Amino acid sequence: MLLGGVSFLLIRGVVMKKAMMMLGLSLVMPMVAQDAHSWNTGPEETYPVSRGESKVESGRRPEPRPAQRSTEALPQAPSLDAHFLQADEYLITLEPYKAGSGWRAVYIAKLVTPASAATKQEAEFFIINGNKTGEKVWTQHYCLTRPATSADLKLGAVAYALDGNREDDIYQGPGNREDNLHHAWFVGTINDDSNLYKGYLALSGYKVKPSSLRVRQ
Repeated sequence: MLLGGVSFLLIRGVVMKKAMMMLGLSLVMPMVAQDAHSWNTGPEETYPVSRGESKVESGRRPEPRPAQRSTEALPQAPSLDAHFLQADEYLITLEPYKAGSGWRAVYIAKLVTPASAATKQEAEFFIINGNKTGEKVWTQHYCLTRPATSADLKLGAVAYALDGNREDDIYQGPGNREDNLHHAWFVGTINDDSNLYKGYLALSGYKVKPSSLRVRQ
């Protein structure tokens, strides 16, 4: 009887020990599972971003905002022709010039007051070159001009040339805008074209490069 009781107690102890082990495993397994979930390397969870906050990916700088361009048009520089003159610039003389009568000084000028009956057909100009730069003058002797073509280079034709920028005693014409502003021009008459094959002709006796000449429009 005593032996049977001891056996019963031993068996009961083994059963209780197994039960305790099972209970311990049941408590540990959820913790292990939760810890494994915390080390999961799957896709990163994203969260809504409120206005005013910026979402920046790890290791990357935010893209800069594109520069805002002004809608206002930039002012365009006036266009210049082959002799560095603007389309609205006149060549003027203070006295009349007649073909074959030598030469006369000419100035580049901007129109200030158009000619009319009230001004006795004189126009007012603002001179922008030579020794009269900045002067305002009234004159009836003015014209808009253009670069001469080969068809314009005829004996007896009136033409205009820059009074400066000479090489080998030949007037070359303006090399830049500053030449126009520094020197005056002169008007003359083509009186010798026998040296055109050498690259020059005579304007009232002065050697002039053909491409440097201007004529009335």
